[in-house]
Amino acid sequence: MSYDLHGKWDIGNEWLDPVLNSYTNLTEITNALDLIWRNDVPSDKVVLGLAFYACVFSAADPDCMDPGCPFVSGGNLRTYSDEVGILINSEIVDIMDEQKLSSKLDKDAAVKILKFNTN
Repeated sequence: MSYDLHGKWDIGNEWLDPVLNSYTNLTEITNALDLIWRNDVPSDKVVLGLAFYACVFSAADPDCMDPGCPFVSGGNLRTYSDEVGILINSEIVDIMDEQKLSSKLDKDAAVKILKFNTN
């Protein structure tokens, strides 16, 4: 699985800190695939998957909202996703339209980052 690498489930995890990291990150996926290739797993046996939703977070500090900054909870639930910390694509588009926002591309991680509301 090439998604859900990070999310609200990082809170209380002994191996990961609850910090603002993308739930899908090309750098981390590449590192994980390296282990698979070194163990001679045939590429036709590997399925990565594609998520049509995003993990969202409430930052601990509105002045620190970059990757690696701490978060305190998943973002607020919305009407259709109906789950704390998860937004489906149409909800993201609605937020961008309502608040007249655009996302920022992190080229190394191959993810788009959208900051909205105050945290």
